[in-house]
Amino acid sequence: MKIYNLNIDTSKPIRTVLNVPSNEEKYGIRVKATAGEYNVRNPLCQIIDGSTVIEATKKLDDGSFLFELTSGNTEREREVIARVIDMDEIDTSGWDGIQTVYTVHASTQANVQLERVVFAGPTIWWLKGYNGEEPVYYADTDPIEFKGDVVIGRVVPTKVGKRIQQVWKDFATIPKGTYTPKELNGLFYGGKIWKPADCKVRVVLRETKDALANEEIKDSVESIVVGNETFVPTSLTIDGVEYRVLAHTVESETPTEPTNDGE
Repeated sequence: MKIYNLNIDTSKPIRTVLNVPSNEEKYGIRVKATAGEYNVRNPLCQIIDGSTVIEATKKLDDGSFLFELTSGNTEREREVIARVIDMDEIDTSGWDGIQTVYTVHASTQANVQLERVVFAGPTIWWLKGYNGEEPVYYADTDPIEFKGDVVIGRVVPTKVGKRIQQVWKDFATIPKGTYTPKELNGLFYGGKIWKPADCKVRVVLRETKDALANEEIKDSVESIVVGNETFVPTSLTIDGVEYRVLAHTVESETPTEPTNDGE
């Protein structure tokens, strides 16, 4: 099956034309969504064809979505809508269970009213300051303005020669701009700042002969699990016609032969 890439920038949803094959050929569209230079926090992608909502066949390891479609029997153009929304969920499985305090590097501390970051997954506390002795934290949707690039990191005990010294280690650089804590949390869960998304992009599918594919794969679905049983793609021939189906192997039990004593 031929695969065609569709890259969507949710910060600039621009109408796109995609050349795909004609002649009732099955093909795949791989949709990758970003928000400018940032990742979308937890995207869900759909293709809307008229009144039909097409869900992705699977989500790939790189975070993109694979859709399986079939073209018409003649060359034509048709327009669909690719929708990307942020599911507003955070995968916190990457936390190692250790609370870690990150501070703003001394050379950039004047750029922002941010004293430190406490990574205590699944919660990340962005410390604004103190009200007396009580710490004051930014709420998830509070804006934090960085007037210049800011480095956050921490001091780590490091062996230097024969001695253990406290050495500053950069964790991440936050570019100049305004962000919310929820967007900045992507640095800890995903390694990059997140941005929310809710956009619809008009996509023209131009069905033509010999459309050049970005990639070709044999089977887009390796297996599917239903209940506790796994089904895999299998070829099956009935009355001389070959079908491609998902099949599950069933092991039959051999009946026990009775013994002479009746057992």
